[in-house]
Amino acid sequence: MGLFYTNILGLLGNYFYAVGDYQRAEKYLKKAIKKETIQPTVYLNYGIILLFRENYDEALKYFEEARNHNKSAAIDKNLSLTMGSCYIAMGKNEEAIKELEALKNGYSEGRERVLNVLAYAYLKEGNIKNALSNINLSLEKNPSAAAAYEIKGLIYYKLNDFETAKAALLKALEADKSLLDSNFYLGLIYEHEDNTALAKKYFMAASLCNATKLNSTTKEEIEMKLSKY
Repeated sequence: MGLFYTNILGLLGNYFYAVGDYQRAEKYLKKAIKKETIQPTVYLNYGIILLFRENYDEALKYFEEARNHNKSAAIDKNLSLTMGSCYIAMGKNEEAIKELEALKNGYSEGRERVLNVLAYAYLKEGNIKNALSNINLSLEKNPSAAAAYEIKGLIYYKLNDFETAKAALLKALEADKSLLDSNFYLGLIYEHEDNTALAKKYFMAASLCNATKLNSTTKEEIEMKLSKY
């Protein structure tokens, strides 16, 4: 009876997580964890909730616990991808690269997501060559991915190739106008070109986007730019 009840708690937690009801999901996930569930997705999903709250050290503990209980290759891949993102948010880019490099060659379905995050980790680490190599592989896999074009734009901005950066960032915004970094860096490029009207437009658009620790830009940087216009 005890194991059955624990499994029900985990299933309820995972269900509410899947439908986006994180408050109720957390309630049941925590109860299942307290009863030492062996369902790895319970630990994974609770860790992701903590990740959204920027409680990174605690999130990693639950990701590791999920890995300890996991026997599924599919879940292990999702775990590595999530942990890689968590390491980047923590500024631990070397750990992210190690996690994702071990994953990318064994990941077929959705491999471009791994390549995107890996390219971003290399960019944050200052390794432009590997960042560009991985993002090009991602775009070969999915040539219409907004996230990949954004990262490509950031890479070429770092290389001071503003025309190539601009083209990539505009391509990213064609698919998703809510990309904070694409809007902000386009603002920087237009500012560099002395096009104040477009610079202001994109800085304003960036200010309306959600910001996370995975962004290259902070809300403070955006507000500082906007204060000049």
